[in-house]
Amino acid sequence: MKRLLLALALLLALGVVLWAGVSRMAERLGQARMDDLAAQIAPHARLTWETLSVDLLDRALVLHHVRLASQDLPDLGLTAHTAVLRKSEENRWQAELSGLQPEGPAAARLAEALHAAPEELRGALSADVSWNPSTAALTVHDLHLLLPELFSFRLSGTAANLPSLAGSAQTLAVQSVFIQIGALSARYSDASLAERLIRAEAERLGVTPSAWRAALGDIIENDLRAYAGRAATAEDKAFLAATARALRAFLAEPGTLALELAPRQPMPVVEIVLFPPLEAARRLGLRLEAR
Repeated sequence: MKRLLLALALLLALGVVLWAGVSRMAERLGQARMDDLAAQIAPHARLTWETLSVDLLDRALVLHHVRLASQDLPDLGLTAHTAVLRKSEENRWQAELSGLQPEGPAAARLAEALHAAPEELRGALSADVSWNPSTAALTVHDLHLLLPELFSFRLSGTAANLPSLAGSAQTLAVQSVFIQIGALSARYSDASLAERLIRAEAERLGVTPSAWRAALGDIIENDLRAYAGRAATAEDKAFLAATARALRAFLAEPGTLALELAPRQPMPVVEIVLFPPLEAARRLGLRLEAR
């Protein structure tokens, strides 16, 4: 019996040592990969973190106190208390960021513009994405940004022919017009942001929120109706009418505003910019709906 207990104790000790060794090796590999990522985006942003660990059971890399500082917008940065990164399969990754918050002078201006306290800009971000290196295509299976006091935003879709991050900001701007936009679904769900903006603008204009809400709906509807005079097809007229109804319904009772793109084939950004707006919307299969 004593020999059995001794053997079990030795096995347990070996297991602990082996687990610690594997964890350490995984942390070194994770550190190397994160260093590579930081180096790749260094021309555009500085990525730092205080500590890094590996959750072997969850097969996740965990970063603490993460900070992303843009090189092009030095007065705006992003911080996250924790970032959990996973690779579920080849060329597919998931990320969960908690305690996400903008920082810097621009963050204060953003809070003021949204009529929100700085702490109300604190939220969470999750993403599930995959990458096709042969077509330089990014598929966003799900991206969810949640600011509980203000709004929730979800996005899924595909974009191909993406430029390499190795280029300069100017190069990226030029190459971005060749990005091909595929099917896309976006959903904005309001918590209080729309109401805050409506009330603030109504106060500035010296009218009641309900009066400004109605006036804004009229402005949008009249603009779209005027644009409908240039619509070449009944399909375009119906699209403009449906868009006006969706926006008016959302303004009357801010809830969820959903946007769908369903092009028959991926559409380059340059064509979206160069085509007349109605034709571009038709080719993109654009649809807006208030829910």
